[in-house]
Amino acid sequence: MNKPKVNTSSKYYYADKLKVTHGPYSLEELYLMYQDFFIGNDTLIIKEGDSEWKAMASLGFKREPVLIAEEWTRPKKYHWLFPYRIKRLDYLFRMVVIHLIFSLPILTVFELAPSITNQPSGYAIYGGCALIYLFFLVSSIIIPRFRDIGLGWVYAFVTLVPGINVLCLLAALFIPKNGLSLDFENYKKRIQPLERKIPDEYQPPY
Repeated sequence: MNKPKVNTSSKYYYADKLKVTHGPYSLEELYLMYQDFFIGNDTLIIKEGDSEWKAMASLGFKREPVLIAEEWTRPKKYHWLFPYRIKRLDYLFRMVVIHLIFSLPILTVFELAPSITNQPSGYAIYGGCALIYLFFLVSSIIIPRFRDIGLGWVYAFVTLVPGINVLCLLAALFIPKNGLSLDFENYKKRIQPLERKIPDEYQPPY
């Protein structure tokens, strides 16, 4: 007896840890995200047209061994000064340290010796310190933190825009790991090309 085929036309939405809804996604896309731990058993999902949210575990998916591209597994080659991801406390610590190293000494020197600001060498020193500060701020703190909350590195440059940079940096301190899952399309491209699909014997419970 032939088994009925899985209905692949159904669309699903899921809610992240901040209760932000993402989608619609096909059943195959939902399966892919689940297999690669992009979403978990406790992630809330809802089928298009339904009114009740259910846990991802209700679909009855089973995880299979997967190979994920190196960039998504916190590679060992990353140096502690330029980590791949950093957690909230590490983010706060690094922000305090970098401002103590760069901001306070520079402001102190220019306050104690205001004549330096009127010299070309003063502008050169200030500009050089500012560039070094921005380099370490973005590459060593902001990009690793944004990766940890689920954003691609390109979003980190939003923090350089005056007016919203402070809000973005403060938000990054409170958003949990993978709290924002906005980079799924880029994420799919980084997965190693594997023949992975929903098993033919799988039947969704609803």
